[in-house]
Amino acid sequence: TIDELNLYRKYLCLNPSIFPRLVEYFDSEDGLYDLVFEGMDPFIHDDATLSKHLWYKSSGEALLNALKVTIELLGSLDLLHTTVKHVHSDISPSNIMFSVESGVWKLIDFGDSMEISLSASTARVAGTINYISPESLETGIFTEASDVFALGRVIEEVLYFKLAFIFESRARKNDLNFSAFLTYEKILFKMMNPNPSDRISVRSALLALYGIIRKFPSQSYDPDLAVYLRLAAIYEESVKLKMLEQKMHQVSISEKPSIPLKRHKTEFSKEILKSSPLSTGEYLK
Repeated sequence: TIDELNLYRKYLCLNPSIFPRLVEYFDSEDGLYDLVFEGMDPFIHDDATLSKHLWYKSSGEALLNALKVTIELLGSLDLLHTTVKHVHSDISPSNIMFSVESGVWKLIDFGDSMEISLSASTARVAGTINYISPESLETGIFTEASDVFALGRVIEEVLYFKLAFIFESRARKNDLNFSAFLTYEKILFKMMNPNPSDRISVRSALLALYGIIRKFPSQSYDPDLAVYLRLAAIYEESVKLKMLEQKMHQVSISEKPSIPLKRHKTEFSKEILKSSPLSTGEYLK
């Protein structure tokens, strides 16, 4: 559609390493547009497709692959929400592909995408039924939270069950990656929380998962890819902010009065009364 084309031309083309790179487009007779993108492989088409990109020799490799897919898609979604200010509204396996050119997983098909402010007040028919959040099914309203739910459902269906089987079939005590898997599982379940107010945000999920993948050897993934460079900057900023909050908290504790608060207030009130003109009768005539 013209709206999707304009979205690419105005915003998405500025980040071709994170969003699909638009190569060319053609105006068709029915008023729609045919968009030509970079070479991409589908997220799920058959077992051969999955094996090509998500193969593993160990539980550690399986977890790393799942982390990479989830982080790269969350990174794309975070940029869509924070910079482009749009919701996707139709995240499903068929709308995810692997970029052969840039080597990352990307969201595609922004035909149902809408500005966040407009989408929050517009009931509409959108999405793919198995991945629509409970609140969107009920109201027809699509938000950032409903995008998170949809992505969580996709990851659960395509990656999680297989990953869980890998870890459950091994001796937990002897698998050093098991605790990391449990953290990944916990974050994924938070993404699919049926209550949108309790659902984890894109940014929080992204930072939590990045905290896991940072523990893997740097050669396990390419930290110089745009999605990871952006994430590293966000992560460092969050660490600085957390340190600042801790310092402010420590300062507030150190500046607390040594006497009980109730007593302090009482004595402070007495000092005010002593110095007040009313206590000397200056204004009482």
